[in-house]
Amino acid sequence: MSTILIAGGTGLVGSRLSVLLRKKGHAVRILTRSPQNREQFAWNPATGAIDEAALRGADVVINLAGAGIADKRWTTARKRLIVDSRVQSARTLRNAFLQTGIRPELYLSASAIGFYGDSGERLMTESDEPVGSNFLVDCCRQWESAAAEVAALGIRTAIFRIGVVLAKESGALAEFIKPLRFGLGGYFADGRAWYSWIHRDDVCRMIIHVIENRKITG
Repeated sequence: MSTILIAGGTGLVGSRLSVLLRKKGHAVRILTRSPQNREQFAWNPATGAIDEAALRGADVVINLAGAGIADKRWTTARKRLIVDSRVQSARTLRNAFLQTGIRPELYLSASAIGFYGDSGERLMTESDEPVGSNFLVDCCRQWESAAAEVAALGIRTAIFRIGVVLAKESGALAEFIKPLRFGLGGYFADGRAWYSWIHRDDVCRMIIHVIENRKITG
């Protein structure tokens, strides 16, 4: 079994992933700004600080950290925070790998389907370039570039371009269903919009699949 360090381990995906990994016998550590127990370790990507003890013996590092995309209005300051929180988290980990000489077997980074831009009904694959240029396209480019800096250290790296993650407990779905409880559900806009979504458990199972299959990269 592996020792797995998760940045962003208290979020929608990370919290569930931790449960599933432990059920499979893996040891899980969490990077957080406010550690509460022995399995949690302090870090602050904004300043580049990290408890090096979190990295010792870690076979896998999973980076799900980043300010919420839909939590607040996209002011200039909020957009900068969304990008910086993702780039700085990756660079904090990369710098820690360099400074300590520690190299996990796998670095797994989240990204998002925002990378592809507004492709309409066109089928997109991972080899396709973005359609157009907007904030999310730029954010995902910078996010993935930061992950590529980790890969350049010779660490097997995998990047997930994740859609809207749904779970009844929290996140987007929890917000969508609130008005339904009062009989106020309806279409979004003109009813012709669509969402590329995935259930939280499926995201977690895909991550576990990559951990367990060492040939997967990219």
